[in-house]
Amino acid sequence: APGEYYIGTTTGLSILHADGTVKTIKQADGLDTEYVMTIYKDTHGIVWVGTDGGGIFLLKNEEIFWHITSSNGIAGNVIFKISQDKDKDFWICTGSGLTRIKDFDATNEPYFNSITLNSENGLGTNSVFQILFDKNDNAWITNNHGIASISGEELKNFIERNVKTVNAKYYSKNDGLDSDGPTSTARSIVDRQGRLWFTMVDGIAIYDPQKVKEADVTPMIHIESILVDNVEHKVKDELFVLRPGTKRIDIKFTGLSFDAPERLMFSHMLTNFDESYSMPDMNRIVSYTNITPGRHSFVVYAINGNGIKSNNEEVMFLWQKPYIYQRVEFWAILAVLFMSSIFIFFRSREIRMKRENARLEELVKVRTADLEQEKIKSDNLLRSILPDKIADKLKNTTSYNKSFGENFENVTLLFSDIVGFTKVSSGHTAKEIVAALNQLFTLFDERAKRMGVEKIKTIGDAYMAACGIPEANENHARIMIDFARGMYQDLAKYNETADIKFQIRIGLNCGPVTAGVIGTTKFIYDVWGDTVNVASRMESAANPGAIRISEGLKNHLEGSDIQFSEPYECNIKGKGMMKTFEVIN
Repeated sequence: APGEYYIGTTTGLSILHADGTVKTIKQADGLDTEYVMTIYKDTHGIVWVGTDGGGIFLLKNEEIFWHITSSNGIAGNVIFKISQDKDKDFWICTGSGLTRIKDFDATNEPYFNSITLNSENGLGTNSVFQILFDKNDNAWITNNHGIASISGEELKNFIERNVKTVNAKYYSKNDGLDSDGPTSTARSIVDRQGRLWFTMVDGIAIYDPQKVKEADVTPMIHIESILVDNVEHKVKDELFVLRPGTKRIDIKFTGLSFDAPERLMFSHMLTNFDESYSMPDMNRIVSYTNITPGRHSFVVYAINGNGIKSNNEEVMFLWQKPYIYQRVEFWAILAVLFMSSIFIFFRSREIRMKRENARLEELVKVRTADLEQEKIKSDNLLRSILPDKIADKLKNTTSYNKSFGENFENVTLLFSDIVGFTKVSSGHTAKEIVAALNQLFTLFDERAKRMGVEKIKTIGDAYMAACGIPEANENHARIMIDFARGMYQDLAKYNETADIKFQIRIGLNCGPVTAGVIGTTKFIYDVWGDTVNVASRMESAANPGAIRISEGLKNHLEGSDIQFSEPYECNIKGKGMMKTFEVIN
């Protein structure tokens, strides 16, 4: 309100009213930091209170309604000065840099659009006391390094983020500034004539831009020498070659300015190494380590005290020669060799795998063939022991107990026996006897196979066969008579050349039987029943060289061309007296 005064102290903020009353705002009232550094009233009537380390407190109607700190976007919390420019933008001078806040209206929803300028952007320091703008919109900044100016155009480019750095021009005794520096507490001003009044620690410095005529002579720049691993070389050739493994280079350069040469600054860049030009400084030597192999250009220019750059940049071309392993060709060849080795490795592995697969396939074929042969042998062996039908049935049975049997209504059975075998075999070795029996029985087996007769078994010198099992055959009786006759033919053929000569007798009977396989090992297809016993008795009753049959078999063969003898009455064990007949050959 009119007539009110805001007084900042080290222990709070006091408001002196027109009626003489005083209101003090302290921590209890929301002023967390009581050390007040600066006070500013903006164009909306909001009072800004800057503190020493606590940021900014905004007051309206003598009440704190908002607190601004570095977390909101200002550079720091030590606030030296607060001001607004002609565009109503705020400038916050802090101990950590200078922050501009655009389009800020504290009476509405607070919104920050800020940008900060500090030592990283070319200001040369972080501690900014105050900023002033002259009639040409050039910025004048007091700070702990002195007084600096930045052209309005350059500052605008920085604010609009067209450039990342600014060129701050500092003033010294050579410019007539005979002082130990500006003060951070007192406020500097721009008067109506455009003169700038700077409050210094030892007085006031006045700068009148209208009376100052800046020299427009551009500075010159020259590269003097280069130190390569502490060995100095003069720069003569346009291209300076660095040997492979160069660890460090130092490039010396200098400049010439007729206006305050001690304020001459330099900015430089090494292409393919630096991302941008360096911040201008007064150093006249720059060092680089571990330069990447390849071609580089060292570019440097000078800036005089008035901010005028040299017309031409000084350029030195460098070629850092690579080691063989740093060449692109080396890595390309290495990559080719690596890929080739991988290809060769996998190709050779593929070939080995193919060979191994082929070997395994061949081995599988051989083993499969061997297994097939063994299977055939086993099958043949099984079929030599059992009828085909029974063998197939056994192979297709998964149960461990493979015994089974079948009943057949009409089967003809044959028994044969060698007459006087014990006497005949005496005087001969077992090997000779076995060979003789094998030769004779083989003839019988071959005939049985041809005629469809099922060999049942051999018991010593006895031979047992049947027809009508395991498949029924209505001609079983006639087939077995013919088979018995054939056995005598085979015997005659055998005796023609044999050393051990045999005589046999044959008995036959027909009737119902049970046939099957019993047990889990050493399978044999066998027959049971009274018909079997009678057939065996027929063989026992037969005369040597004759075929003795039962009356039942004779009746079965009635009407055929087979002739029979007169009946023989025989006492058959278990049967008593039975009529038997001999087949007349």
